[in-house]
Order: sequence, then structure tokens, then C-alpha cells
Amino acid sequence: MSLAAQGRSAETRRALELPPSNALSRSGFAPEALGAGVYFVAASSSFASALAQSIDFAGAANYCPVLVGSIGGARWGSTRIEESALHHHGDLVPRLKATAGALARTWRTAET
Repeated sequence: MSLAAQGRSAETRRALELPPSNALSRSGFAPEALGAGVYFVAASSSFASALAQSIDFAGAANYCPVLVGSIGGARWGSTRIEESALHHHGDLVPRLKATAGALARTWRTAET
């Protein structure tokens, strides 16, 4: 996390220090939501567990679970995310996969 904290505001740096669970806040204030999201990703062994804990903690309308989805997806990869966690995105996931594939093909071409 120290690399992610470089050059960031004091609030963001504090959020990335992994606060103890009893110091987490449901306020929705961006640095506090980030701190809670980072906590649940770091304290969990899977994407599903981190997401479920963040929703139980903050509720689905808070940004904490949104950040857990983004950070957890980066940590565990898209293949570790159950389809049921993506159903609310409609056709966005197939479109994103197609776009990512198209971009990756251009990168491979550029290397050769």
C-alpha cells in the first residue's frame, strides 16, 4: 500500500494504512470509504467474502462495496468474481471484455 499512498493527500494516505476494524466508518466520506474498502480486501481471502463483508458493514448504497469491487477485482482478477456479482451490470461486462480483448490484440501487434 505504500506505493499507492505516494503523492496522495494526507486523508488518502491514512485510509491506506489499514485501520483496525473498530475504527472503520460508514459515513461515506471518500477517505473513510476507501479505508474501509481497503480493510475488507486486505482482511478477506476471496472477492466474494470481501464484498459480502463490505455490504454487511456499510450497506449497498455506500461507496465502500463499490471500492471493494474495484480493488478486489484488481487483486483477485475477473475470473474469481462470480457471475451473480455482476448481473446488475446488464450487458456492460461483455462489452468491457470485448473492448479489453481488442485493446490487448493491438498491444500484442505493437510488440512484434
